[in-house]
Amino acid sequence: MSTPLTSFDPPYTGLFLLSVGLLTGCPAPCEGAGCGALYPRASIGIFRAEDLDFADVDALSPALATNGADADGFDWAVLGVDSGLLLGIPAADQVRWHDGASLLRGGALTAVLPGGGTGERFGAAVALGEGIDGGTRLIVGAPARDAGPTLSAVGAVFLYEGADASLAGATAPQIVVGEHAEDHFGEGVWACGDLDADGLADWAATAPWASPGAAALAGSLSVALSATMPATLASSADLPQLFGGGDGARFGDAVSCSTSLDDDAFPELVVAAPYASGIARNGAGAVSIWTSPVDVAADPALVLSGSEPGANFGSAIAVGDLDGDGLSELVVGAPGADGGSGDDDATGAVMVYAGSDLRARLESEGILATPGPARTLRGEFARGNFGAAVHIADLDGDGVNDLVVGAPGTNSTGLASATRAGAATVWRGPYTAWPTTQFMSGAPTTVAADRQYLETGSVLATTDVDGDTMLELVLLTRIAREDP
Repeated sequence: MSTPLTSFDPPYTGLFLLSVGLLTGCPAPCEGAGCGALYPRASIGIFRAEDLDFADVDALSPALATNGADADGFDWAVLGVDSGLLLGIPAADQVRWHDGASLLRGGALTAVLPGGGTGERFGAAVALGEGIDGGTRLIVGAPARDAGPTLSAVGAVFLYEGADASLAGATAPQIVVGEHAEDHFGEGVWACGDLDADGLADWAATAPWASPGAAALAGSLSVALSATMPATLASSADLPQLFGGGDGARFGDAVSCSTSLDDDAFPELVVAAPYASGIARNGAGAVSIWTSPVDVAADPALVLSGSEPGANFGSAIAVGDLDGDGLSELVVGAPGADGGSGDDDATGAVMVYAGSDLRARLESEGILATPGPARTLRGEFARGNFGAAVHIADLDGDGVNDLVVGAPGTNSTGLASATRAGAATVWRGPYTAWPTTQFMSGAPTTVAADRQYLETGSVLATTDVDGDTMLELVLLTRIAREDP
């Protein structure tokens, strides 16, 4: 990582933004569609919290910025933990830790965990949760790992028992490999709560390209339930599995498994299949919910289905209390949803399902009708993909969570020079104060800049960099390649 372009003296209260742009202001060799290859790397920046009091925040004016190298790519996994950032860098086959103190001093790298080989995309997904005997467990996906000359990209998940966010103790991992070539097991990993009600935390990992039975690329989710964990675990085939129900569904693209939706002591398992198809609704998407204790042999307790072909309902999901009533809402992104520009304009949408409605439906065991969204947010720019990422956190410290929505394809000018500039919008809780339907321009705060291929809002996370108990928001976007 390079030295920061700008800095400021801590302490501060702020928004932490993995922001990408042409921070030097140098013109690109070309503009518009087809120039994305000129933007192969990422940059980290910090925005103060008071900046969020403004309607428009310039994504190219961070208080602090640190760039990645061309070889690091931009397809990073970002996890905010304690007062720092855990970053998966699959192009480099590494996981990196930046503690808060180092970030405040200018972003110096604190620790690096290398994978077991090269080209395995180690770090494509990272998670940290409770492990054996109450310790911590670091989970890292390596979805391009081979298992032999005829088993390419079966994928693997690395389990580091006892390892914490600083990567201390990350030695001698248990490696769980995928079953079939090109399954890409480990493309997503999650640290779950107690899904099987045995008093121990569980974990899950997806193989989005799995083709169970005759369903090509339907996807699968392996759920490591501690109550049924085999003594010897070497393959995803040793774990309970859930499968997508149709060709190309990408079941398991987004998962929540740490938060309750029915207000009991155990989390629900929420699994999205954003490319699932219904009758005359190709690629509409679906989100399935299993109540705890999870039984993978049972049908989901509730399925929410996308209503529009190509909407990709479920491309992103988030679960959290958005109105302060103690019940968790479910937020679902549908970045392919169309708006007013016509068919296939992919302006995008986000649906908020009320916690009270979800609890009532899950407790009724199917007696009540499937709830509809209590609130809908809509994008306004063609191919803006509003809803490609969603995140719930209390960013202003008022005790009520806020919602952040990414729209990485946004071009608010329509000019080639702002192709896929992107935007991240912040919506202040409680959601019950929002209109039933609201458009992207109604967001209290938008972080964006009219510069091509920033893709602001493609990744969302939060952390407390300075340890003041105030969360900062983390975004991942792109910058131009290094000068030769």
